[in-house]
Amino acid sequence: MENKQFVTKRHSHICEICGKAFSRKHHVTRHKVVHTGERPYNCEICGTAFSTNSHLNRHKLIHTGDKLYSCNFCGKEFSRSSLDRHKILHTYRNAASCEICGKAFLRKSRFENHMLSHLGVKPFQCNICGWTFTEKNHLTRHKLVHTGEKPYQCEICEKSFSRKDKLNEHKLTHSTEPAFQCPICDKTFSTRASLTRHEISHTIKKQYKCETCNKAFSRKEKLNKHKLKHSVEPAL
Repeated sequence: MENKQFVTKRHSHICEICGKAFSRKHHVTRHKVVHTGERPYNCEICGTAFSTNSHLNRHKLIHTGDKLYSCNFCGKEFSRSSLDRHKILHTYRNAASCEICGKAFLRKSRFENHMLSHLGVKPFQCNICGWTFTEKNHLTRHKLVHTGEKPYQCEICEKSFSRKDKLNEHKLTHSTEPAFQCPICDKTFSTRASLTRHEISHTIKKQYKCETCNKAFSRKEKLNKHKLKHSVEPAL
């Protein structure tokens, strides 16, 4: 009886459409998009929309070329990096798990910040351009756009980058021959993700136009990055 009461209390928020139960109210709200047909999560590479963030993350594996790996504890499937984070949940008793996308966190503060991303709450604002972010470290990384700082340097050619992931992608040009070729223009790329982004330029028209200078882009994030040039006053 005690176990039944515990389960009922934990899952006390019910979807009135299908009867599915959730432990938190905002999980019900997020779940209801399945019934309404709303798809608020867009892939920034190809524009495909999804009803949940977890479905979007699974879709992105198509562009990155990542495979899915099963957790040997519970059988759930993740990309390699996400699986490593998920296993924290089985290793540490106090780890918190997101019921929406399955990510696990050791620190409560990181878990709470992560939940804001599902709710659309972005409390960290850039004092230069006004952009907002769900996590403080995302804001810190963004500010490098304004300062021009590039702290990550390639030890082979000394080229510098503002983000570590961009440095890692650059290093592939030194370690491997370009393996992915565009079937349309024969241009080659060192990663499948780079090739996929490039192929969009052949298939999708530049539908995102800057209202300031009329320059057009095929991807929305490229337009947003371009807009920063208009929003920041040049240094004296």
